[in-house]
Amino acid sequence: MINIPTEYWYGIKYFRGSSLRPLTTVDYFKCLIDLKPLFTQSDFNNSTPVFYLNMRTHEMKDGGDNGNSVRLCYFSVNPKSTEDIVECFIKNNQDKIGIYTFQGDIKKVDNRDPKSSYLIDEPRFIKFLAVYTQIGLDLLAPTVLLSSRLIISQYMKALRTGLIINPRALFEDFLNQRSVFFRNILNEKERDQLWDDLRNCQSSERCFPHFLANMMAVYDDGRLL
Repeated sequence: MINIPTEYWYGIKYFRGSSLRPLTTVDYFKCLIDLKPLFTQSDFNNSTPVFYLNMRTHEMKDGGDNGNSVRLCYFSVNPKSTEDIVECFIKNNQDKIGIYTFQGDIKKVDNRDPKSSYLIDEPRFIKFLAVYTQIGLDLLAPTVLLSSRLIISQYMKALRTGLIINPRALFEDFLNQRSVFFRNILNEKERDQLWDDLRNCQSSERCFPHFLANMMAVYDDGRLL
């Protein structure tokens, strides 16, 4: 069960390997795997009940180096605690992971005030971001990563060409076998919402499954697998 707090601070962190060189596709998934223990820490989850992950390319026009990083977007009820926990984790794993500094900030959001809303349809969209991330973390195991990337990529390509595919028929058995979060945490209502959200691709800016694909099914140049 994922519960979105009424008030939270929204922040962003970017991660690379210890050298801070831009991530290749292989490096990106290695960085995700190296970060995964952070997201199982109870203190992190207590201060940061919702977060999502994907690949970010830092374009030169925005002051970046045209390189890729793992992007962590988090919704914290205690931003100082979240920051301290992340920094401690990186310090203890500095031989593998480093923080790439790029236009990160923290801002307070109150769900009761539409003017401070993170995105349109905020609660549902944020929940989708959190759900796909937890499922994606389950799919990082070496024995299932490639097949997971392929099935997500093919689904996204089909959506972009206008094909109508039932996401439940495509994903349900696959996820039941491979994702502990999907199998043990999501209830039937939440699964039904997931299938609806995976159909929600109204535009390039409001395409829910695009975010899943951007975590699990991209090359380092941004193309789908």
